[in-house]
Amino acid sequence: MPKKENENQLDLFEFDPIEKELRIEEINRIKSEEKKASEKQRKEVEDARRMIESKKEFLNITNKISNYLSWGRAANIYILGCEGDGSDGMLDPHDLFYKKIEEGLSIIEETEKNKKIKFVLPLYEEFFGSLNEKDLQYPGNEEYSYEMFLNAYKELIKETIDTLHFHGTVKQDKNVFILNTSDTDLILKNNAFSLEGELTRNLHYVLCF
Repeated sequence: MPKKENENQLDLFEFDPIEKELRIEEINRIKSEEKKASEKQRKEVEDARRMIESKKEFLNITNKISNYLSWGRAANIYILGCEGDGSDGMLDPHDLFYKKIEEGLSIIEETEKNKKIKFVLPLYEEFFGSLNEKDLQYPGNEEYSYEMFLNAYKELIKETIDTLHFHGTVKQDKNVFILNTSDTDLILKNNAFSLEGELTRNLHYVLCF
């Protein structure tokens, strides 16, 4: 008897057409679920890989920051860019900048032909804000621009050396710089053309990011 005569007739493999259709739907459903599971697994693996890379990069940056922190710490300073009104006793890094530049300059030796000048570059936290133990643990403080601040401090050190070197020879010990200069007319402070003025302008320019 022709197949068309009975839609429910079993096919050559003895499958009911309705049952066959249901089996196909089930197979497609299983394949779809397997695909979703596979995509989810791939996403989980990729997320895990990204987290490992992120932790590795964070650790690398905080290790370098920790080296600068070993030069000295400064407490109760707002994170640069997240300053408050000071009512909580915290200090503003902008205010500290000018104060520390002025305080950091001194003449430690002077003759008729030579001057030895000491400059203490503000500490890392005096520029960018105080860090606590939790800030140095992954994932860190979302308000703190770790990599940008780290690179900025490197540039501040470089700019300090370049500015002082214009006047003579420079030696560095951590954040302390000693300038030997034969420029006996070099004005130290309280003048737009003083060494203080040069350092203030040049270091401030580095921080204009």
